[in-house]
Amino acid sequence: FIIGFSIFIMPFLGKFEKHVKRKVLFILPLSLFFTSIILMISNKGQKSRDIKLQIDLEILNEKTKFDVSIDNDIYSDWGLHAYAQRYYQKSLNVSDNKTFRLFKKEKNLPKGFLSTDIKLNRYQLVQKIN
Repeated sequence: FIIGFSIFIMPFLGKFEKHVKRKVLFILPLSLFFTSIILMISNKGQKSRDIKLQIDLEILNEKTKFDVSIDNDIYSDWGLHAYAQRYYQKSLNVSDNKTFRLFKKEKNLPKGFLSTDIKLNRYQLVQKIN
């Protein structure tokens, strides 16, 4: 997209360059670069997207140490996989040999599982009954 846009504005940029001093064309990109570096440093480690999902993963890590399998319905939730791998280096799989299982919040529990008192925002955590 940006390449196509640059081809479109190139004739206008030549006319603009004649009217503006070269100092401005040097200072403007340099100031944008330093502004972007400052913003990146100031926002380091802050959560800005999928906050509810990240809070759920923090709770899962504290309470279960990720001894969790996931239901088939949420296997394609790639944000869940990405955050679990990025922040906790854990892979989430559909498996029956784990103590806990993660389901969608509104899904009815299948036989062999008991609801836990661990409250999550987007999911429900259940424990396998032996």
